[in-house]
Amino acid sequence: MRSRRKNLKVKFDNIKKTTKKKFANEKQEIFKTGGGSCSSVEITSTDLAIKDILTVGITGLSNLYDSDSLTVCQNNESNNTDEIHNLYTSDDLTNDCRIKINALSVVKMELIKLQQQNQILDLKLKQEEHDLKISHMKETHALKMQLLKLEIAKLKGLSE
Repeated sequence: MRSRRKNLKVKFDNIKKTTKKKFANEKQEIFKTGGGSCSSVEITSTDLAIKDILTVGITGLSNLYDSDSLTVCQNNESNNTDEIHNLYTSDDLTNDCRIKINALSVVKMELIKLQQQNQILDLKLKQEEHDLKISHMKETHALKMQLLKLEIAKLKGLSE
């Protein structure tokens, strides 16, 4: 049992080493400077599984600000400078911008009008609420005053 565990451990270590070598060779091939296409390194599904297990141990830490993080080969077939598809004049661009700005300003003005109407309605509702509170307070004050007058009259009637 113990020797089997040792054998599995040794085998896993060997697989890790070969996987690290393959990915290192692949990275080295990408960054070679000699022109031409890079030669491909055969990576198996086992290598990918080991890479998923060890992640940073194989690929290393990625740095967005370093050239090592760029692992994509560039394809410049679509960037053909000989063909110019659409020619825009400065008048076309300014007219297009003016149309967009005018449409945007109309929408902004409508928004401002709606906001003003909303604020006016809100102020009217607050004023109405305030008026109702004041009238309610006046009514309760008048009732309390009547109650106090009755109590004073009652106390005068008892004291006489």
